[in-house]
Amino acid sequence: MRQRLTFFLLVVGVFCTPSTSAFTADTVVLKNGQRISGTIDPSIDVGPDQVAINTGRGIMRLPKSAIASEDLSFEARKGRLTLGWPLGVAAKA
Repeated sequence: MRQRLTFFLLVVGVFCTPSTSAFTADTVVLKNGQRISGTIDPSIDVGPDQVAINTGRGIMRLPKSAIASEDLSFEARKGRLTLGWPLGVAAKA
């Protein structure tokens, strides 16, 4: 009985532990409904009307006109903020 309980708790722990990549990934939703997860990388050389997404398997360059919405990770949102005056007040860049 104790072995079954230990096995059950191990299985639950493995499958119910959230992945850290889920918290650090950006999600782009296209107008056709497709979702692409990765990291939006502004350092990649793309045209002014494109967005580069590093998916971990490669870099996708998408036209901004095909994107319906972006769900940015905490790190991406934090990177787009600058400190305003008075100090401690965040303002959009």
